[in-house]
Amino acid sequence: MECSAWLARDLIERLEERGLLENTVVAILSDHLTMRVSVWDELTTLDRDNTFILLGSDQAPQRITRSASTMDVFPTLLDALGYTPHNSRSGLGVSLLSDADTLVERHGVAAINERLHAESKLQQRLWEGLAPQRTSKPENLPNTESQILETPQDTPEEHPIAH
Repeated sequence: MECSAWLARDLIERLEERGLLENTVVAILSDHLTMRVSVWDELTTLDRDNTFILLGSDQAPQRITRSASTMDVFPTLLDALGYTPHNSRSGLGVSLLSDADTLVERHGVAAINERLHAESKLQQRLWEGLAPQRTSKPENLPNTESQILETPQDTPEEHPIAH
């Protein structure tokens, strides 16, 4: 955790030093509380929250503590970028910069989790991929087992468009 915090701070300091935070919104967020690490037993006894930090937006510095989920990140980013979604909502989320109720605030975490877990066919399809999986490799495809590196010298030849 200390390393992750250091890396995030180092990134922000480098962006700031290079003037890259002007007219830019930077989002730093966690997508889960933690992986199983050496201090797992201690961590799971503590109150923990996911982190969502926006830097560089026109918003005044503030700490927003609301019941929300990662579904609320997308509309919040839109809002911070100046594209306020209709009714502050986009997808299943709501902008956390607005006063609109999030799904978690309205229904509670248990109800939302129950509904999300009920959609197992959709989850299975998303995990498996939306495109049908090939059972065998066609013979005319190149060998993809070795890594291909792209360099500026690898750019394709450009040909003028014939009129």
